[in-house]
Amino acid sequence: MTDLPKRSRRKDREVLRREIIEVAHKTFTSNGIKNVRMDDLASSMGISKRTLYEIFTDKETLLIEIFWHIRKERDIYLSNVMEREGSVIAVMFALYERELTELSSLHYNFFADLQKYPRLLELFKQIPTDYISNAYSYFTKGVEQGIFRDDINFEIVLRIMNMHKELMLYSDLNSRFSLVEVYTEIAKLHMRGITTEYGSQLFDNFLKNYKR
Repeated sequence: MTDLPKRSRRKDREVLRREIIEVAHKTFTSNGIKNVRMDDLASSMGISKRTLYEIFTDKETLLIEIFWHIRKERDIYLSNVMEREGSVIAVMFALYERELTELSSLHYNFFADLQKYPRLLELFKQIPTDYISNAYSYFTKGVEQGIFRDDINFEIVLRIMNMHKELMLYSDLNSRFSLVEVYTEIAKLHMRGITTEYGSQLFDNFLKNYKR
């Protein structure tokens, strides 16, 4: 019986941890990372600074947890789309639409703020093994469905895709164009290089409809 309160406290702390990640994600996204102090975050959630720092020792640790939270949610979302639609192009459209929606609400200085957190930047550069495996599965199925070309070196393409993230992080393009514009042009360059004529037509139609 004496263990029940401890279990309850652990459960409550885990629930609070998830709430902090979700609230921090929305706050950093809309206001920028630099403009939000950990103290502000604690105050907005009605918790003490001590409680916040007991769960996340610093802002970078919190940002890393947000990174993994976003990746996990995205993977589940895309997996559900694939299970429901059975089409790789539907998954690609869902991914691009999700990314464009998130970028449209992102604070203009978000990527500049990220550059102050070296551990987080390293995560952006890495390509996890499970991500490579999932992406390769999508690519192979896309070839079978006539969407992707079959003469592509997948590993090189995947690494180039990852380098595009660094372009978003370090380039001064973000100061001259909106994040949505930059991402859209990168998407065009990438998709038109690896898709068949049929796949390219589908992607171009998607972009036209999305603009509408």
